[in-house]
Amino acid sequence: MAQSGYRILSCFYKTNSRLLNSGFTDHVFVTQVRGRKRWHRSLYKAFYWRRIEQGPEPERPRSAWINWNYDAEIFALGQRLKEDFTETTLKRALTHSSYIQKEKVLRKDLEMGDEVHLEDNCELVKKGEEFTNDYVKAYLRHSFPALPEEGICSISEYLQSDEMLAEIGRNIGIKDLILCAEFPPSTATLSQSLKAMIGGLVQDQGSHTAEHFVQDFIITMMVGKDVMEMWEIVNPMGVLQSVIQKQQHGDIESRLLYETGANTVLATYMVGVYSDKKLLGKGYGETLSIAEEMAARDALRKFFGITLNQEPLPFNEDGHRLEIDHRKINASIKDYLTPSQLQ
Repeated sequence: MAQSGYRILSCFYKTNSRLLNSGFTDHVFVTQVRGRKRWHRSLYKAFYWRRIEQGPEPERPRSAWINWNYDAEIFALGQRLKEDFTETTLKRALTHSSYIQKEKVLRKDLEMGDEVHLEDNCELVKKGEEFTNDYVKAYLRHSFPALPEEGICSISEYLQSDEMLAEIGRNIGIKDLILCAEFPPSTATLSQSLKAMIGGLVQDQGSHTAEHFVQDFIITMMVGKDVMEMWEIVNPMGVLQSVIQKQQHGDIESRLLYETGANTVLATYMVGVYSDKKLLGKGYGETLSIAEEMAARDALRKFFGITLNQEPLPFNEDGHRLEIDHRKINASIKDYLTPSQLQ
């Protein structure tokens, strides 16, 4: 009996061995056991609360990493902008005076002498600021010939504000390339560095190339913006009346065109302003006075050529081919006002 059982087991073993050796089963099946150790939860929880206690990681400059190559980054910046800066000029444009002072103090503490072979960007900042201010105003006067000079100046100030120039500087990637005593660079430092780059471009490539740079990176920030939001007109109805009288038209007349919900908190009025029985503009508001003011602003849009459905500003190749007269100055809004309105 024992021998017969042994023979059966031997036969079963040999049969399975032949199957395995013949390649009948190509895969070995292993059952995966899923789960976590009990100590994982307490460990990860301790790591989490340690991270919370330490607070957020301080922002570090890109130069803190070992693979930083400043010369390569400067070269890459010029290639991204597609401008032929000289390496010396671009480095100078991105060197703030505070960095030189910091290096002098550091070298003095190390008894290495306080001589630093670097030039700051103060001169380039001044040159770039003057050039940018002149070209932006000339471009706006060319694009908005009927807009008063006060509106031109307001738009120019908006485009050249420190906040706007700093945002442009961050977008083109100069934040980590600026050499200054602080990090991250302040809004004023970013703005000055961008102006210095424009000044360096004027110095290296001439005013024609710098004009294209200002147009492509600064003036394009007007896309999608309303001119009336950048220029606040005081007493629009009085200004409209003066403009109409200057053009020898009849007096302004306001008419209620539509109203709804007059006795509710959602009242809406539509007022139109007329002159010589001709509709000049219309506006909406929750009160009659607000609707009248909006109608006057709508009429001024048409007179000054800044309607919402006007043609887009010329950029790219069309903008680069513009022949702009830098000596031209638009009329002032004071030319429309009477002496009593100027007081």
